[in-house]
Amino acid sequence: QAREPNVVLSLGRSHPLKNVDLLLRGYALLEKRPALWLFGIEPQIGKDLGARYIYCPTDMEAAGLYQRATVFVLTSAHEGFGLPILEAMACGCPVVCTDADGNMDFCRDGENCLIVPKDDTLALARAIERVLVDTGLQERLRQAGFATAKQYSWSAAIDRLEAFFKSIAISKHR
Repeated sequence: QAREPNVVLSLGRSHPLKNVDLLLRGYALLEKRPALWLFGIEPQIGKDLGARYIYCPTDMEAAGLYQRATVFVLTSAHEGFGLPILEAMACGCPVVCTDADGNMDFCRDGENCLIVPKDDTLALARAIERVLVDTGLQERLRQAGFATAKQYSWSAAIDRLEAFFKSIAISKHR
């Protein structure tokens, strides 16, 4: 699918840990208003800002959204593991996210994404604008995102698990 030149994609969830209010405040600060696409199960979110809401997309539909959006933004106050970020990276979508705990396990500011403080609306808006206007940055984040996602493939995970079990077996025989 063709990438759209001016689309911000995010989860549309009202759960406090997802911190969607930060996203909506940051989006409202953008001077050149891109399209805002949200997905999930709460279509009322973002209506005031004219967001397009994709209700309950299938995995394939979500992948299509990641493949078409210019930037994926996740503004969580806390994450155990930022799977949507990894999904976006695997689909070649540049990422802007907050410094929520779980994101920091694999997100690297300026390398595979842009990271902003989870309470800084202005920094979020600036990071989104930066990605939207800088195609070189988009491509760098896209390539680093692909590399990051590859580290979390099933084959890579199985290799790490196998190495872990072998290390346990070896240590028990010493």
